[in-house]
Amino acid sequence: MSSGGLDWDAIAECESGGDWDLDSTYDGGLQFHPDTWLGYGGGTYARYAWQASREQQIAIAEKVLAGQGPGAWPHCFQYG
Repeated sequence: MSSGGLDWDAIAECESGGDWDLDSTYDGGLQFHPDTWLGYGGGTYARYAWQASREQQIAIAEKVLAGQGPGAWPHCFQYG
């Protein structure tokens, strides 16, 4: 859970089955597109989201949320 009260683990459960290490077309627990991951500063932590820790993925997710809103997770944000 973030300081904003969102349950990022619940969103990740919906997005990736809670697999923070998922390496696919969209990466990590919160299913970042690689361009989104890098565009919001994820490269500070790792080249791909699946290579970053849960906490690092959440830090970038909070930046994505601020920039794009909940539509970045159109099906799963409701669980947060």
